Amino acid sequence: MILSNLSLEDLATELAEKVLEIHKKTYQKELSPVKEEYLNVKQAADLLDLAVATLYTMTCRRKIPFIKKGKKLYFLRTELELWLSSGKKAVNEGQQPSTSEMFIRNRRK
Repeated sequence: MILSNLSLEDLATELAEKVLEIHKKTYQKELSPVKEEYLNVKQAADLLDLAVATLYTMTCRRKIPFIKKGKKLYFLRTELELWLSSGKKAVNEGQQPSTSEMFIRNRRK
């Protein structure tokens, strides 16, 4: 422990300044703006493993996030990844199917 002639108030101020300095150095990279990656139709189709025609159909039906500029379509990679992850199904381990699920399954047969 370092002893000094500073008052408790001065020590607290110095400590706060040091913490702020360390915080700025540590999180500086996180605060910088993230550059969005725009994909064209072919790139988006490759990312999603879909046919280009299927992707056009999905945009026409507004089932996938897209940007239209003039006659061209663009997709943000982050939005497509969020869209993909939002479609995840919950796994019900060890649970019996509900009555409505059983009815739907039996009806299709």
